[in-house]
Amino acid sequence: MEIRTKALLDYEESSAYEIAIYMKDKGSPAMEGHCNIRVEVVDVNDNSPEIVLTSLSSPVQEDAPLGTVIALIRAKDNDSEENGQVRLEITRHIPFKLVSSFKGHYSLVTDGPLDREKAAGYNITVKATDSGLPPRATQKSIFIQVSDVNDNVPTFSIPSYVAHVEENTPPGTLVFSLSACDPDIGVNSK
Repeated sequence: MEIRTKALLDYEESSAYEIAIYMKDKGSPAMEGHCNIRVEVVDVNDNSPEIVLTSLSSPVQEDAPLGTVIALIRAKDNDSEENGQVRLEITRHIPFKLVSSFKGHYSLVTDGPLDREKAAGYNITVKATDSGLPPRATQKSIFIQVSDVNDNVPTFSIPSYVAHVEENTPPGTLVFSLSACDPDIGVNSK
């Protein structure tokens, strides 16, 4: 007797099957025997990890203190054991980091000073990789906008000016014109 599959098996749907087998001979009197077979499905790494953004606070003020939580992220993989173990990483050389709060849950927090005048936003790539062989990976991009605070003083093109005006010039005569710039935006730059 042979036992064969008649459909595709998926560990995530059913990890095992119980089969009861009864055999009856053709003798007289007929004799019957039985046995049970447990077929255990071996999981393969057939599912990619998923990245779920559960919360996002954007924009974030450029004066946000270190450790400010920007986003909550969950990583999951429907495979089992090593195939379902997921690790997250983010783009390097940015002022953010991932902090694991508990299994599969992470916080994206500030890890350095933000300066809207240097970077008005960050496109952060989150990569989830499972521990299966071969490993499977997924990426998700998160855009974090940095909002302005009034952290820059207005500056003039040169530190001091000299203006000449003739005596007896009538009141209201334009003596000199100058301008200043402030790298802040909106009302902070006026």
